[in-house]
Amino acid sequence: LLWPPTPSLSPGSEVGLIPAHTPLVYRLVNRSRFALYLALINFNSQSQCSVLLGLAPHPDLVGVVGPEPGLLALAPEQTWDLPVNGNGWALPGGDGRLTTYLILSRRPFEHCLAAIALNGTMPARPDRPQIVSQPLKLAQALLQDLHSGVLAAPNYELSHDQWVTFRVNYQIQQTS
Repeated sequence: LLWPPTPSLSPGSEVGLIPAHTPLVYRLVNRSRFALYLALINFNSQSQCSVLLGLAPHPDLVGVVGPEPGLLALAPEQTWDLPVNGNGWALPGGDGRLTTYLILSRRPFEHCLAAIALNGTMPARPDRPQIVSQPLKLAQALLQDLHSGVLAAPNYELSHDQWVTFRVNYQIQQTS
């Protein structure tokens, strides 16, 4: 799921220690028989939230195009590297923490895409996470996307056979 494959983890820790400016590449492999849609959400020490929904079409990717422009599904038995250019996204400089959630769903993240559009933060670069100015609206939209039925009550029904979430925590250390 993650490259570099083994950030240095201390025993009993969920946090990988990674030098600042280290490029990260995520490798996603769909071993299911269903197409999967992606939402990548980051939270950093500066209280910023950023999101990447699906992928913009890329000449080297062959996927199932979703119902919304820019949403691409990871087809069964397909592998994606994020970012698609393989160069990685550089971690920010300075000490701090970064938590990344990789959410894969059998349904597209249409409510999330709409929330981001209404938020005025449609991605200028659809190949990298974009800052979200109103994370609460994104969280509410995410719950709607993961909800398995019609939202007629104040409760959400989250069917775990429809989606999966991976959380990766990093402790970013300034290099000398």
